[in-house]
Amino acid sequence: MAIVHKPDPANFALVVKQIYQLGVLSAVTSVLPGFSIGAVLAQQGYNQLVRYGSESALGLVKATE
Repeated sequence: MAIVHKPDPANFALVVKQIYQLGVLSAVTSVLPGFSIGAVLAQQGYNQLVRYGSESALGLVKATE
């Protein structure tokens, strides 16, 4: 018995559904933490720049990274 084999044409819809579930629906797992980390970094960067009176440079700092 082979572990890997060609999918049966009758099960093609199931294979497409599983690929969609694993790929597209799991994108939230990657996007949400990325957005959260970016927001925290922006807030911390802003707080540091406020100390030196250069908070307007935050956009420049993030654009060069």
